[in-house]
Amino acid sequence: MKIQKIMQTASEIGLRINKLDDLDEKTLQDIHQAIIEYKENRNDVHIIDYMW
Repeated sequence: MKIQKIMQTASEIGLRINKLDDLDEKTLQDIHQAIIEYKENRNDVHIIDYMW
């Protein structure tokens, strides 16, 4: 997983992520998947309630 791809995906929804260089491949994939899921569901009432 390329760090630039994660940072680009995050920036599309207004998130800023730094210092991913020290993370292993599995953690990077998990972070990327979480960002994608957040991006798809960020307007869902259940997700908003959970985040607060």
